[in-house]
Amino acid sequence: MTAREVLNQCRTALAEITAIERQIDRMMTIGGPDGGKGGGIRREKVKGKTEEYTTVQKTNNPQAAREQALDGWEEALEKRKQHLSQLLRQMETMLKALDDGRARTIVRYYYGVGWTDEKIAEELETSREVITRQRNAAVNYLESQKVTESHITNVV
Repeated sequence: MTAREVLNQCRTALAEITAIERQIDRMMTIGGPDGGKGGGIRREKVKGKTEEYTTVQKTNNPQAAREQALDGWEEALEKRKQHLSQLLRQMETMLKALDDGRARTIVRYYYGVGWTDEKIAEELETSREVITRQRNAAVNYLESQKVTESHITNVV
């Protein structure tokens, strides 16, 4: 795996973890196993009866279904966090090849924290264009040095 691939996987894993966390939060507030879509409580009349009955659509035990779905999301979240942890260790090992602390900071913020170039520029009090240029230069340098998974394995 190349340096660029490791870095891109870090950023992708961060986004995926955020999405899973949002889904879990949504399930906690809405309470449905599918985030509130499709199922739910419905009142209906049974033929030949005068009273209405409350029924739950798409499941015969909504609480158990919600807990089972939540367990699945939490398990997926934990696996993604473990994968991200491995990727971040690889990224830190790769960053040792960069002598410039500012370049390391920019790469960490962008790939390891998931910040945009605009946010990094604000934090470092410079322009987005400068950040983009420095980030690209740092990644290109890592690529040119052939910092790959095998190099990372040998260094760790």
